[in-house]
Amino acid sequence: MKITQVQSERKAQELDLYENLPIDVYQKIQLIFENARSHLPESNTPWWKKFILWLTRSTEKQVLKKTASKCEEYILQTIDTPFPVKNPNNRSILIQELSYINTTIEQAREFQNIKNHLRECVEKTQRCTNELNYTIAELVALENRLYITLKDFYNYFHVDYHEEHKRLFELSRQLLKQEALRNKEDVKKAQEEITIVTPWIRGLHKNSEPERFAREIVSALQRRVKIEIIYGYMGADGIDDNDIKAENYLRKLVPQYPGLTLHSLGKEQYKRSQGTNQRILICDSKFAVVGSWNWLSHLYRDYCIKNRGNTKAQIRQETSIKILESTLISEIKNQVKQYLKV
Repeated sequence: MKITQVQSERKAQELDLYENLPIDVYQKIQLIFENARSHLPESNTPWWKKFILWLTRSTEKQVLKKTASKCEEYILQTIDTPFPVKNPNNRSILIQELSYINTTIEQAREFQNIKNHLRECVEKTQRCTNELNYTIAELVALENRLYITLKDFYNYFHVDYHEEHKRLFELSRQLLKQEALRNKEDVKKAQEEITIVTPWIRGLHKNSEPERFAREIVSALQRRVKIEIIYGYMGADGIDDNDIKAENYLRKLVPQYPGLTLHSLGKEQYKRSQGTNQRILICDSKFAVVGSWNWLSHLYRDYCIKNRGNTKAQIRQETSIKILESTLISEIKNQVKQYLKV
């Protein structure tokens, strides 16, 4: 372990020498020296070939002289470095210096690679440190929040967020009203049939649901649109909690309009049925509405109107889904038909 550490430190010290080395200068010298070596004549050259080389100024001495002239300015730049280069004056020195330059460049590249790798490691370490600090800060913040005793949300939300709740309710009411008006127009344009499934018919009074319904379906009945009402929910005590007056109010229309049919579940031919707690409206095959809205028994309409400005009044939540997919509408129709099986 100690030997490895000493070797690593020694290697690091050696590589430090290459930090400010002018690599481009060494590469230029390397190129000149390699070119010179390739132009050096062979050692055992016949006299006549030596004569030709002398005529063409290509003897070893002349090649080395040209080489010295070409690289002199570059060699001067290496004098003050840890690895100065000598200007060769013979073949052996040229080969020796070229090998020296190759080793120097290789070591310099190794140093540069290590330096780049070290920079990446430092950057990665810094990123990890920043992430660690951020995570620690989040952990501390979370621990501080855990020390805070929170109020029971379900006991206080209706008080603390009452204004937001009212605003949400008002927006929901506007949306439902808009959708109801759109559905109302669609129902007025019904061509074949309208089917309503509801647990109860009740709450007959001026402008009540049964009265409003009776008033609005007349035009559809006059156009020979079939309207079918399936209702009734038989409790454990055998009471369906329907309003007889409201039922009779609608049944009075049957003799006048044969297209209107009322099926009272739990009574008459449907005595075996326990009734339904579903709320469904189907208009032709255009759409179906399934939800919590009691189509013919909105007992709390007056209550809602009277308490619209009362901040302490209980807010009644209603949710319905409008279905436009023809396949789903057909499935709902088939489900509704199951109620009418005696």
